[in-house]
Amino acid sequence: MKLAVAAVLAASLSVLAYGDVQEFDYKWEHPRLTIVRLQDATDAHDELLFTTEYVLSRCERTFDVEAPALFIEDVLTGDGMAFFRKAPLPHARTDKTPDFRVDARRRRITVNATAYPCVRVPYTGGAAGRVRAATAFQHPKVHVAWTQPYLRA
Repeated sequence: MKLAVAAVLAASLSVLAYGDVQEFDYKWEHPRLTIVRLQDATDAHDELLFTTEYVLSRCERTFDVEAPALFIEDVLTGDGMAFFRKAPLPHARTDKTPDFRVDARRRRITVNATAYPCVRVPYTGGAAGRVRAATAFQHPKVHVAWTQPYLRA
């Protein structure tokens, strides 16, 4: 069963090529949006990884996101989509166009891959699914055996 889940995750990676701007619709009424930001120096920051979570509603304004990773997930079922930018960190890029545009009214994520490619990984299982999606992105041929009961899907 676990091997099948890892194989499905690795097979479901979809890479957006250079020059693409693609829109992904979601159907969830109140999704959780998690924005992951990385810092490459601890001199000015105590941590290297920062996450910001929002529960979106249709009254939210459209906003742009510059981040190496973004997750959108249904809070009830744990189904979601992970987006990983294959690029330098935003502060070190020459192209300053936003990576993602979040339009909660139309329930849409727009991915801007004009300068750098992006990978989309659908997942299930909430937080454990996010970890599996990130692992499938980083190591698509490696199967991770989950030993802790709280990480099993």
